[in-house]
Formats: sequence, structure tokens, C-alpha cells
Amino acid sequence: MMRVSELAALRLWESDPGRSPLARARAFLTEVATPEIATSAAPAAVDRLAVGTRNFRVLRAYAETFGPRVPCEVACPACDSRLELEIDVRELIAAYREPPESVTVRHDGRDYSARVPTDADLGAAIEQHAGAEGLFARCALAPAPEEWPAAAIAAIESAMAAADPLAQIDLALRCPDCAHGWPAPFDALAVLYDRLAAQAQGLLLDVHRLARAYGWREADILAMAPARREHYLALLGA
Repeated sequence: MMRVSELAALRLWESDPGRSPLARARAFLTEVATPEIATSAAPAAVDRLAVGTRNFRVLRAYAETFGPRVPCEVACPACDSRLELEIDVRELIAAYREPPESVTVRHDGRDYSARVPTDADLGAAIEQHAGAEGLFARCALAPAPEEWPAAAIAAIESAMAAADPLAQIDLALRCPDCAHGWPAPFDALAVLYDRLAAQAQGLLLDVHRLARAYGWREADILAMAPARREHYLALLGA
């Protein structure tokens, strides 16, 4: 079960300002703990997750908390028309499979191996402003990174994308006005946090209204079942 509770949404929202994607992933996966994370050192367990595995858990949490459809609005890069669409995360979840720890390709009679990137690898590359080259240098296993020809790097990147298809989610979009097609990146973690932030702010507004009307404490209001809270809010508007 990966549903995000109301209290978990509040904690994630109030601790979020300025957090990096890696810190967000750690916070989310620790808050919505799965058994393998809850029984181990949480940051280390999160850091070892392949990026696609993290995205899979984020997408599953979104679907179980808010439903499977994500409303989106994007601008066409060719004509600037606004496109409104819904993404069904069930289709993305269906593409998931547990990635291997490493992949190997053969080029010119030689084997080239690299680890599938984890969130820790992405975080280090971002912090060091190392870009794709820095990420590759962290993940290359054999031979040493400087011994890889460009063709072998391209081959291992394709193999990694096949082994961990949710590591980078690109939506194939087409503009209905100008027929321009393009791949649009879909940031599952950012989408989930945006929705959690809206939920948390709405919850605080409900607490404010009920506390002002009835003098109840925040803790008592938050402890109520959502259906009972909604009933009291409806009475205020009656």
C-alpha cells in the first residue's frame, strides 16, 4: 500500500521548501515507508533504489492517493498553443519492471558494463554540476570511463533505458493546431509533490474554518475521519 495519508502530506509539504529532488525522494519514500525501507537505514535504502523504481513507487502512490489520472497543461514549442490533457499513470506503471543492478554491452569484441543509475548518482551529478558525463563516470564499471568509445557509451545508454524504462519518462505529444510532435518530460516526483501541496493547503484551510467555528484544536480536527470533517464543513455552509 502506497497511499499518502493526510498527515503525511502535511509533513511532506511543510518540510519541502528548497529541497532537492534527491531529498524529496528520501522524504517521500521514508514517509510512505515500504517494508524494505522501514526495516533498514532509510536514506541509504532510498539512495540505492534505481531511478525507475523510485518513479514506479511515486506513480503508484499518486494513483492510490488521488486516482490514476493526472491533469496536465503544456505549451506547444512550435506554435505556443496550450494543450490540456490527462495522463493515465496506470499505463506508465504497467511499463515497470525491476531493473538489474548493471547492464553490459559488447562493442568491437569488448564488454562494457555500467550500473543502472540510482537517485544518489543523480544527486551527486547535480550537486557537482557534472551533467551526463559525470553521471556516466559514476556508473561505469568496466573498463575505466576514459576507455569507453562514444559508440559504447551510446550503446550502454540505450541498454540502460531498456532495462529501466521509468528512469526517464517522456510523453509523446502532438499539437492539434499545428501537428508538431515532440517528447515532453514527465517529472513524476514533482507532479506528486504539487498535488500533495494542494491537498495540504486545502486541509489547513479546513482546519482554520472548523477551529474558528467550533474552537476545536488542530490535533482533534486532523484526527477526525475525512467524511466526518466534510460533514461539519457542510453544516457551516448550510
